[in-house]
Amino acid sequence: MKGMLMKTLSILFLSLSFLISAPGFAQESMYDEGVDTEITQEDISEDLVLWAKNTALKLESALTELKSKRQASKKEFFIQKIKESVQEAQNYPQLLLMRFCLNRALRLDEIFRGHDDDLVLNLILVPAVKQAIDLYRRADLPFLEESFKNMDQKEFLPPPYAAFTKSNIHYFINISYFHRSWAGQLDVLKYAVAWVAQDMKRSSATRLNAMNSNLIIKLEKKFEKIIEFEKEGVNYTHLIQIRNALLEVFEKMTVEKNVFPIDSPLQVSLDEEKNSYYFVPEVPEVPVAPPFPLLSSGDVLLQHKDVIQDIRLSQDDRYVMVAGENKEIQVFDLKKNNLLGTIQSPLQLLSYGFLNRFNKVYAIYAEQVLILMDLETGLKEEVSVTALPDHPYFKAILTQDEKYFVVGFAHKIFLFDIENRVTREVEIVSQIRHRIDSYIDTFDISLDGRILFVEYGHGVALYALDFTSGEILQSVDAQKSNAYTQLEYVSRNHMAYVLRGGVFYIWNLENNVFKKLEDSYYRDHFFHGMKKISPDQKYLLVRGGNGREYRILDVASNSFLHSISSYGEAHSFSETGEFFLVAQEVGESYRRELSFQVFRTDHFSSLLTQTLQQETQERYQFFFRKNKLIYVRRTQIFEFDLSHPKNEPKIYQLYNDAPFSYYNLIAAVSSEGRFVITNDKDRKVYFWKLDNLD
Repeated sequence: MKGMLMKTLSILFLSLSFLISAPGFAQESMYDEGVDTEITQEDISEDLVLWAKNTALKLESALTELKSKRQASKKEFFIQKIKESVQEAQNYPQLLLMRFCLNRALRLDEIFRGHDDDLVLNLILVPAVKQAIDLYRRADLPFLEESFKNMDQKEFLPPPYAAFTKSNIHYFINISYFHRSWAGQLDVLKYAVAWVAQDMKRSSATRLNAMNSNLIIKLEKKFEKIIEFEKEGVNYTHLIQIRNALLEVFEKMTVEKNVFPIDSPLQVSLDEEKNSYYFVPEVPEVPVAPPFPLLSSGDVLLQHKDVIQDIRLSQDDRYVMVAGENKEIQVFDLKKNNLLGTIQSPLQLLSYGFLNRFNKVYAIYAEQVLILMDLETGLKEEVSVTALPDHPYFKAILTQDEKYFVVGFAHKIFLFDIENRVTREVEIVSQIRHRIDSYIDTFDISLDGRILFVEYGHGVALYALDFTSGEILQSVDAQKSNAYTQLEYVSRNHMAYVLRGGVFYIWNLENNVFKKLEDSYYRDHFFHGMKKISPDQKYLLVRGGNGREYRILDVASNSFLHSISSYGEAHSFSETGEFFLVAQEVGESYRRELSFQVFRTDHFSSLLTQTLQQETQERYQFFFRKNKLIYVRRTQIFEFDLSHPKNEPKIYQLYNDAPFSYYNLIAAVSSEGRFVITNDKDRKVYFWKLDNLD
């Protein structure tokens, strides 16, 4: 065992010699930290102590002075102060943790050259200086004082280099995402790999520690790969590989014993002065609404008892509703950062959601029971929606104006007035049933609440009824049951009804015009069904029975505009109707890729085409928010800017203790695309705040 350990350590030091001499790390400037330099007992001197003390005082003074500087000159002023501190130490290059912070901040500033000054100042320079001051007080000064006391002792313990570098790994990964180019992100990660490896090599925790030694060897190999990426061209997959390698080090590395917790630069900056900002905009900032001050990215909101099947957000993005496989519904208040309450019943759940008109959450059950939860107090109320005792409902719909629930049996339909708690029957429905001798198959109600649609016998007949009077407005009588039918709203004023053999009905509810559309393309096989309706109510997406063809229908003219050949697993319109997405998985079972395209609906030209590596059977979801396409997968979020489709996507790495489930990824995205709610395999629900990273 000992021989194996010594062999590992021998390989380690050979590897580090390569890393130290690698291109880009030659130490020719006083601003470079001296990658092969470490502090020894002989380096401890009064001059070094004096430099550290004076530097801390000067940096504190610079932070105070920074607030009074004009916005345009703040970064230049602060860079100069950092360089002055480093220049004063050029005669003794021994490395305290304080100097690590300063030199690395200067290097990152060079990498981010050309980016917004305020971003660099607030993301890199100010946090680095605050971390340097914090480390001087809590690490460097105690280390120097202890070293003076024990000058005669043989054993000398260097500063906690491993604990220091572990505290910075997530910080380096996060700031890499802020660089506008992949090459720049690679540069940040390249230095991060070298810095982490060098810190671990210096650490006393690495002595005779095989795990740390092996991790350093892995980092050296990753560094070789980075050099290859630089020569051949980098892509986002390369960047993810490097970030994952750093995360592996974070999870597995050993740090020094009895070391105080070391915070990352940003955490030090936040903890020290939460209400003071060094970036003061020239114009007033627009407040982000709704504010969730108690939540941080990656916070666990709740733990569900069962497999999560659905996550929804309220209209104001304040409340999260989570439904499990056992139909237990939990509601979380993001503003107050607490679990508001739980709705659970052994009854058969038909429908649930937010009742915005009454500021409540509802759950309605087949056994004629409605449970309401108040979103302010969390108090629950059970309401009877009884029409005929011992006759369970098979469907319940909330009308668009949230005034009624429409509930139905096999041959009757009732309206439940939510405000007045009154149930009444739609009498004409029973009369129709006796005429055609078929049970109700499904029903729906128009978005304006005027018309009730009732279908009998799987396509035997379809009736449109006036919601108030019960008068029959229109009907379709097929005389026999069809193998496939679908009833769905195309727009606020149009209802679509699909039968087999390419028969397609469009109802214009505004003028009560009923049109039959037959598409010759589908004459020989069935429509596979309507898949999506554009939010601007102009287009309907229809998929052919062969599963290979999407057809775009113009609602106003009742004509097919465009066809898209795809085995699409995902498809959606943007919220404005301007964009349309089709995605499909390709490749072998052991190596899958997700290929997707975004089209403009005004002329159906391809705007964006991407192919992403995908794990077998991995679940994913797409969301359109404003001009952004957000793609959520197990451990990452991709954000594509559709106003600049040639730009590289932003990629956010999600960190949590339990990996996401391959097969049960559920996500919800806020209306502005500022945060994402996701689940994981351990039935936890997470909050990811994207606007912090934007």
